[in-house]
Amino acid sequence: MKIENIETWLVSKWLTVRVTCDDGTYGVGEGNFWSYADATEVIAHRIKSDIQGLDPRDIDRIWNTAYRKYSFRSPAITSVLSAIDMALWDIKGKRLGVPVWDLLGGKVRDRVRGIVLLGSYGEVGTLSSPESYARAAKRAQKDGYTALKMTPFPSNWGELAHGELIRQNT
Repeated sequence: MKIENIETWLVSKWLTVRVTCDDGTYGVGEGNFWSYADATEVIAHRIKSDIQGLDPRDIDRIWNTAYRKYSFRSPAITSVLSAIDMALWDIKGKRLGVPVWDLLGGKVRDRVRGIVLLGSYGEVGTLSSPESYARAAKRAQKDGYTALKMTPFPSNWGELAHGELIRQNT
């Protein structure tokens, strides 16, 4: 089994990769680098030529080889490598017929709490006031989220009204 192709999709600032093997098995992974999201796609295509033809089961070797090749080692590169790494683990799990969490040491819990990151939940660039943060939090709560994260230092912060309005409205 050999790596045949890597495809990428960039949605907003999130990179999704699909690594496909010569036998048709594929794995999917994701990563992001908020500052220069477009760069992650370019890097993924560069790394593609480095790992095509390699055995996808050699996960550590592939990661270390690609990481060492690019001496400047920016967060954009590690984001892409993380996405590819996830896809390789996905392939391994599919080939062995087990979920990835089983390969990584077993189940830790039966349920995972979903947490929304305000600012990436459909309102990128629109959160400009405490009221807009409160509306976004209310929408997330309505959609079933029970926890949220938000940047503690938005450019227009100025006061603690953001957090207080969110607490009052959810």
